Amino acid sequence: MNPNIVNYSSKVGFDVADYIWFDATLNKETEKEVYQWGKDFLPNWDAPTSLDEYYAPFSKMAFVHKDFNYVFTYEKDNPSLCVWDSFKRKEPIVEIVPSEIDGLEAICIPEILTGKTEEENFKIEAHYVNMAQSLLHLVCIINLRAHRLDFIIEGHQAKNNKTINAKRLRKNKSVIFLWNTIQLRPQPNRAPQKGDGTHASPARHKRRGHLRRRTDGTFKWINEMWVGKIQNGVIVHDYMASEKLMDKTYE
Repeated sequence: MNPNIVNYSSKVGFDVADYIWFDATLNKETEKEVYQWGKDFLPNWDAPTSLDEYYAPFSKMAFVHKDFNYVFTYEKDNPSLCVWDSFKRKEPIVEIVPSEIDGLEAICIPEILTGKTEEENFKIEAHYVNMAQSLLHLVCIINLRAHRLDFIIEGHQAKNNKTINAKRLRKNKSVIFLWNTIQLRPQPNRAPQKGDGTHASPARHKRRGHLRRRTDGTFKWINEMWVGKIQNGVIVHDYMASEKLMDKTYE
């Protein structure tokens, strides 16, 4: 598990296993280039105003960024975008939900509404809404940039788990649970090689929503899906942004 995610997830009051986790931390230069790529590549898709319009990698996910001392959760099927503090509260400090009147409504706990007037409290609400939406938008752009669905596995998985599972299967024992951290970046622009990609994994895991390149150079959005066999165990992934997202090799 990504150490940054371990740190954040240890301080929240919800069940961390209910969400797929995503670390969107990038240096400022790369983050700026990622936003510019999104603007150039997706000229008609600015940050959506409706919660169910985001091209999110997962319909239920938690995401973090080192510049914010909060955890954010997003649910697409039952649209909500929440902000959680680090005091193990059972409820979010801000819950953003659809509203027929204004498009979005922010439900805040009283402790954070410290303004002396209604206008000041409205600005506090707007701050949290903008912060949560901006980071969700960044997560989506990072995911879209890694459009080839090629992963770089980082060394945060339990040592020798794959070997142990193979031995347990040979002895007709149940497999143990795996948790891998996956770093997102596109594959170098080269002809596909036999064995490329991670689709051959036999264990049950959830494949993220992603863009698939058509032969004519256009892209098609593919929703998240469960793949693999449950009898071979379950692998849970968390994700982290790669500083190589904007490497010119990956065009």
